[in-house]
Amino acid sequence: MRTIALPETVYHIELIKENHPEVDLYLIRRNSAPYEKNLPLGANFSFFEADQFSLNPISSIRRARALYKNLSRLISESGAGNLIIFADAKPYHKYIIDYCLKNGIEVELWEDGLGYYIGTGHKYKSIAKNFIKVAFGAYHKGLLSEQHRRDEIVTRDRFIQKNLRYPVQEPAFVEALDRIAFIGQPLVDDGYLSASRYVSIIESIYDQSGIMVDYLPHPREQSLIFNQSKVRVVKGVKTQSYLCTVKYLHCTTAFSTAIINLSGESRSFCPGLFGLRQVERALSKFPELGVRVVKDFSSIGQPGR
Repeated sequence: MRTIALPETVYHIELIKENHPEVDLYLIRRNSAPYEKNLPLGANFSFFEADQFSLNPISSIRRARALYKNLSRLISESGAGNLIIFADAKPYHKYIIDYCLKNGIEVELWEDGLGYYIGTGHKYKSIAKNFIKVAFGAYHKGLLSEQHRRDEIVTRDRFIQKNLRYPVQEPAFVEALDRIAFIGQPLVDDGYLSASRYVSIIESIYDQSGIMVDYLPHPREQSLIFNQSKVRVVKGVKTQSYLCTVKYLHCTTAFSTAIINLSGESRSFCPGLFGLRQVERALSKFPELGVRVVKDFSSIGQPGR
């Protein structure tokens, strides 16, 4: 059976290499990062464009129609009987799933991180964005849900069904710091909260614990200015590799996927600190992830923590 895959990050490509290396065709978003350079040598791939909207609704509708026509052609001409996809929240994800099921092509949805379990963390905001996209020509079915037809497709994940492998990088510490590491996210850039509010919350971790915080910024987030007596920004490192060489008292994040790709007990999510109660409730339902959900940092580093 021929297989096509739709990876959208380097992590997705690593998952494919580990779990299903025999892919006949990769579909790569042209308007995403150049992930095709990470494909296996000699891999067959085709580009497609998605979410190309403009202020001109007629132009956007035409582009959307061209997108779905092109996706249908690529899938049909591949002769595939199986498709691997890593998300089901956006209109073009839903279209691909519907097209494949309609045409007798088996669909496998693979876990791509926390989003697989808890969605975007802002369900109604995500749905509202999809409504806007539909007004500009995007696919409309499944609009009211972040998940799509999961009871009709094969789902694979690392922590619930455990039918997906991903080798967690084992630590090889060369340095130890009596600090808290915070894995950053573009919460400001994505409109969750203001820069000043975000900075004050990160600094409050020091206020609660009395322990310096090393902030590891996300590649997509804007530069932030912290009180350097409380928070130090660690620049120019790859978060996962860095945290496997530098041992911290504790590692935390609002809800970054990076933390479930690490090992060790001193890890936590803290979405409630940022007012993200929906995310906090969602994460609390998945103890299988092996990462605690904490409300504050007053007892970090103390016995019994």
